[in-house]
Amino acid sequence: MNGKNRPIDKNDDQSEDADADAEVLRKEYRNMQANRNAFAHESEMVLRRQQLTIEKLRSKNESLKENVAILETANMAPRMTPFEQSQLDKACQELDRYTTLVESEKTKRAAIEKEISSLRDHISKRRREMGGINAVAENRSLLQKQVKVREGKLDQILLKFNKSVARNKQLREEIDDLRGER
Repeated sequence: MNGKNRPIDKNDDQSEDADADAEVLRKEYRNMQANRNAFAHESEMVLRRQQLTIEKLRSKNESLKENVAILETANMAPRMTPFEQSQLDKACQELDRYTTLVESEKTKRAAIEKEISSLRDHISKRRREMGGINAVAENRSLLQKQVKVREGKLDQILLKFNKSVARNKQLREEIDDLRGER
């Protein structure tokens, strides 16, 4: 039986050694995986910085190319005669004068538009206070009705007055007749 126990012990020792080796390998694998992730992240950051630097350099390069092109065209322009230069100066002065006039007109226009807006607001406010858009027509028709009613009353009063005057005239005549009989 001792012989049988020994080979089992060897297998147990070997399996324990294999488990320990496997555990060590797993730890190393995890460490390598973590190192790989960290390296990938760091590499990505470096690439981003390098790409930003490249973009900045490209934009600077474009700007410099534009400046060189401008300078080259300025140097290639033919020289002007004194007459041409004076004409150009006059045109620039005229341009400045018209630019000033346009700005002045824009300012005046803005002020007038502001005043128009203010007046429109005032008119709409007054209309609301008066009773709406049709207030004038309604007031006019109401006044016409009142005038008709008062004209009717005036006609009735004049009729009564004329009757009273006629009655007074008749009574005066009777009085005069009675006085004459005495």
